[in-house]
Amino acid sequence: MKRFVLSMLALGCMASFPTASYANEKMTPEERTKKLDKMAKELNLSADQKEKVRAIKDEKYTKIEAAQTDAHNQIRGVLNPDQQVKFDKMMEKKH
Repeated sequence: MKRFVLSMLALGCMASFPTASYANEKMTPEERTKKLDKMAKELNLSADQKEKVRAIKDEKYTKIEAAQTDAHNQIRGVLNPDQQVKFDKMMEKKH
C-alpha cells in the first residue's frame, strides 16, 4: 500500500508537468501575446487567422488547467488526511 501511495504521489508530481511545453502554459498573458505575435509574423498570419490561433491556444490552456485540477483531486482522494496536507503544501510550492 505504501508503494502504491508513493507511486501515486510521483505520478501526481509528473502530471503537473505533462509535456515539455507545459512551461508555456505558465507564461503571463503578455508573454503569450508576444509569442503569438512572433508566430503570426513568422507564418504571415492574417488578423483572422491570428484570432483563431489565439482561441485554440486559450482553449488548450483551459483544458490543461482542468486536467491538472482533476489529477490533483484524484490523487488527494487516494491519500489519508495527513498525506493530503503534505500534498497540498507540495503543490503550493510549485505555484
